Amino acid sequence: MVNRVVLDKEGMRVSRAGVDVLNAAEIDLTFNSRWPTIKALQTGDMVIPAPSGPYFLPEVREATFSRVFDTRPIVFFNVRGSSWTAAWKQHIGETQAWLANPSRYQYRITVQNDRFIFTNFAVARSDGGRDVQSYSLKYFVWDHNV
Repeated sequence: MVNRVVLDKEGMRVSRAGVDVLNAAEIDLTFNSRWPTIKALQTGDMVIPAPSGPYFLPEVREATFSRVFDTRPIVFFNVRGSSWTAAWKQHIGETQAWLANPSRYQYRITVQNDRFIFTNFAVARSDGGRDVQSYSLKYFVWDHNV
């Protein structure tokens, strides 16, 4: 029986079946705590203008990732509206869409395998007007397939 797991001052390593972890080559390890598990693939920022015109059509902006993932990547978003104070709203996820304050200002962020899409909506008020604002967005795409 060979040693398969070792936990020491360098971390934890697990070897493939039949391979002694104490003298295993890197390729024979199934886990090594020194391996990176996630890294930043791309970062950026953009401004999404407020919907305008006679019909207040949504403003849509996309950011294409520098690679296509088998599964949706994890993306961190910081969003600041033009009518808010200096506070940023933060979102993290790999799927779904977020709706911010659906009773007033509203946006949606959808993460896909190759890009994310930010949609800025105008929201109708009871007095017949529209609530609109522009948004500042900072994003961080994390590569989980390192």
